[in-house]
Amino acid sequence: MNDTPPERDLKDRRFYRAGEESRFADENPDRTPQTEHPAYKLAFRDTDFLLRDELRPIRFQLELLKPEMLLDEARVGSTLVMYGSARIPSPPQVEARLKAAEEGDEVERKVAQRLAEKARYYDEAYRLARLVSEKAIIEDGLRQFVVTTG
Repeated sequence: MNDTPPERDLKDRRFYRAGEESRFADENPDRTPQTEHPAYKLAFRDTDFLLRDELRPIRFQLELLKPEMLLDEARVGSTLVMYGSARIPSPPQVEARLKAAEEGDEVERKVAQRLAEKARYYDEAYRLARLVSEKAIIEDGLRQFVVTTG
């Protein structure tokens, strides 16, 4: 006797696809006040339900899963994502802000000076992004990408 369950293909479904479930719900000829109640709405179509605070971890999982699935479909093997700060301006922007702050109050001058101290990180991040993005690699037929954002 073999106790090992047979392997199943992902295409072997026990449930309908979401699109089919959605269509069934739309085509339901037996609408009653009971079936019109929000409790009968399919969870994935119920925005009020999905936006509940208790489902924040689920939404977070979906936010991570969606790009992962899209990258897999696009045969992207790996990514290096570099997050910048939109609050640290480029050196030319800092120069302009420092010049404008000369005529401003003390607070504006201090803010401009602090930004000037951080502006070097803008250039460092730019150089690093350029360095790693120039080294495109294809491994096992999968593409490697670098994504930068400010």
